[in-house]
Amino acid sequence: MIVAGIGHTLWFTCPTVLSGIVRAVLETVDNRLNDVKIAPLPRRNRSHLRLKTVLSQPTGMNPQTKQQVVDTYFMEHRAKLVDIAAYLDRIDRGQGDALSDFRDEAFRRAVEILLDGQTQRARRILELLSDHSTELPQSADGMKGAMGAVSLTDGGAA
Repeated sequence: MIVAGIGHTLWFTCPTVLSGIVRAVLETVDNRLNDVKIAPLPRRNRSHLRLKTVLSQPTGMNPQTKQQVVDTYFMEHRAKLVDIAAYLDRIDRGQGDALSDFRDEAFRRAVEILLDGQTQRARRILELLSDHSTELPQSADGMKGAMGAVSLTDGGAA
């Protein structure tokens, strides 16, 4: 006897019945896959070069209208805003003296970029949070990993 579980339901059945069920499921999936038309993959070209060009253009091309963008992405980004607000609230409720951390300073400067009304916000925020130094660190002793931002006073992003 074989026990097969689907969701919270257990089925007790013999191997021949189970193999018949599996065969029926596989045939159904196979039949549905035959109806699916898969578009051929585009030829590999220099699309990675075009991406850099599009990102560096001030307006960028967007095939959607502004209303379509809002309709498509609003709920996703609404949730991200709530996450950011919760993060800032946790800092405000935290114990201790005033916060003096380069990551918090960079984060708050990034929020200012979001609200400044200028274009290319994503590029400018990435530049703000990126380490532009060219020298290699002498040692990674004591580091746990990437910091996510650089100190704005120690020659990092301006």
